[in-house]
Amino acid sequence: SNGTRVFVQRGVIDDFLARLKARTEKMIVGDPLDPATQIGALINTAHMEKVLGYIARGVAEGAEVLTGGERVTAGALGKGAFVAPTVFTACTDEMAIVREEIFGPVMTVLPFDGEDEVVARANATEFGLAAGV
Repeated sequence: SNGTRVFVQRGVIDDFLARLKARTEKMIVGDPLDPATQIGALINTAHMEKVLGYIARGVAEGAEVLTGGERVTAGALGKGAFVAPTVFTACTDEMAIVREEIFGPVMTVLPFDGEDEVVARANATEFGLAAGV
């Protein structure tokens, strides 16, 4: 599964985001046959364009890119459909990047205050999404 919506308790979100940013920026994007690779290519160019379109839409709707947000084109990767792992902050539950399944390396981080609130928000989706605590 891909943790697209990540709900974080408001009191720890700043520390969480700092650690997430550092960890995400260390991820290795590359050839999936290379054991060091952590993020491979998307299935094709059309799908990559769809994912990049969601990233652009997120920005247009007011979300902020914490890290990533672009196509990876370094070296031989420029010939493939590679997208940097992307983390969004300043998201709302109404944004397309939060509501819709992107099927790409995109994460939205959403603060919450209480358990009842976060359970209701997590369940307010039309999709049968995987979840974890």
